Amino acid sequence: MNKILLEFAEMPFVVKTHDDEIVAWLAEHFSGEQAEDGAGTEIEIAPDSRLTLVDNYQYLGQPPEASINDGILILEHPCYKGTFSLAEGKGKVWFSGREFLVSYLRTVVTVIIVNCGGLALHSSCILRNGKTYIFTGYSGAGKSTVIKLTEDPVIYSDEVTLLKKNDKGLFSIHHSPFRSEFHSDYLPPTADIAGIFFLRQDSRVFLEKMPPKEAIFAILPMVFFPINKTQLFENKIFSLCADLLKQVPVFKLHFRKDDTFWESIDTVLGKEV
Repeated sequence: MNKILLEFAEMPFVVKTHDDEIVAWLAEHFSGEQAEDGAGTEIEIAPDSRLTLVDNYQYLGQPPEASINDGILILEHPCYKGTFSLAEGKGKVWFSGREFLVSYLRTVVTVIIVNCGGLALHSSCILRNGKTYIFTGYSGAGKSTVIKLTEDPVIYSDEVTLLKKNDKGLFSIHHSPFRSEFHSDYLPPTADIAGIFFLRQDSRVFLEKMPPKEAIFAILPMVFFPINKTQLFENKIFSLCADLLKQVPVFKLHFRKDDTFWESIDTVLGKEV
């Protein structure tokens, strides 16, 4: 059986499969390398899984049905199914196309990262002048639009931003391979986060500082997490969001479809320094 090592936010995953085509694709898509024994979380790919382009495009983007029973994460989807043991750090997946293998991995990462002191945030993230800027909001708010409006954007993420506490207790942003539209080369982790911006399309361009209570309840729905009504994880996610908002300023960004929002951001953040 082949073993390939992948890393998501410095969390090692060892994917096990008999299929050489899957190994080659994972190496290319996720910059995977040959794994050593005991290297990290283990994911086994079922032998009858297929690395094909998917005909069932109507299911792309559809989240899985997810539950936790006796510490086992169970994922059910029309095009894939999988399990993951939270205690053992081992999982197994069956899928009908490469997009759904990515969906399984992304879902497992959103669970594991919480236990590692991190969050997967529904947002785009751009590196500019040495600082990172997180743009978030519900679907259609403009997360991809701000990337398109930015000249030569350096992109950490365009859909799922991975944040994790470093050894100093500060949140770092990690390069995300889970993309919807824009792909970019690997970027090293950075804790230099300028701000979080909730997007509002408008005829005017301006920022509003969000008070802490409003910010915490605005950011909670932006956290990717597949399971509802799990008090242990809800408490962890709330605590992590609260810690993040203590470290990073949060704004509502009213913007129109041009790049003048950067001028507004620079002006406001310059005054806060």
